[in-house]
Amino acid sequence: MEILGRREQRKQDVRDAIVAAAMKLLTERRFDDVTIDDIAATAGISRRSYFRYFPTKEAAVFPRHDARVAQFRETLKAEASNGGFPALRKALLQLATDYGAHKEEFAFQQRLVSTVPDVAGYEANINADWEMALKDALSELLPTVPSIDLEVISAQMIAAMRVTLRVWALTEGADLVVLGNRVIDFLERGVGHLFEAQG
Repeated sequence: MEILGRREQRKQDVRDAIVAAAMKLLTERRFDDVTIDDIAATAGISRRSYFRYFPTKEAAVFPRHDARVAQFRETLKAEASNGGFPALRKALLQLATDYGAHKEEFAFQQRLVSTVPDVAGYEANINADWEMALKDALSELLPTVPSIDLEVISAQMIAAMRVTLRVWALTEGADLVVLGNRVIDFLERGVGHLFEAQG
């Protein structure tokens, strides 16, 4: 177990080094002027090792996406017995806490999204992942609601999440969990009755 723990820590250290290298280089230079080889060299690893952690350069800009989606799904599943909307609130606020701990990384991502079409396209795919994860969760929590309605609700919630993140990033001293709670209250007033109808 100790050996496994050290191995996992080593993997995390390498991953963190790649992310730090990508942030450093992509802050100093234009996106197209930085290669995967540059990032790997700065991180102290080979190009081959880089691809064990990230499939593309864009993926290194959003290193927490897959883990966040997985955690979101797990939390919703674990909390479903406490009620649909409370489970959703907990999962969303857990995300807010995670984003809040990495504000500099989020600001870095948004700078690239606003200036690099390839990164903006990657973010669009990320948003589609979030919509799918949310729709999957809602289909379990709201089994009697038509699929098209779930798609609309999911799209609205992800749009609300994006706006909340943007306001938080641009507002000095803003608390993302406080902002998130406010927006979730707003969402609950709009769709909360659907969850109550499942009881």
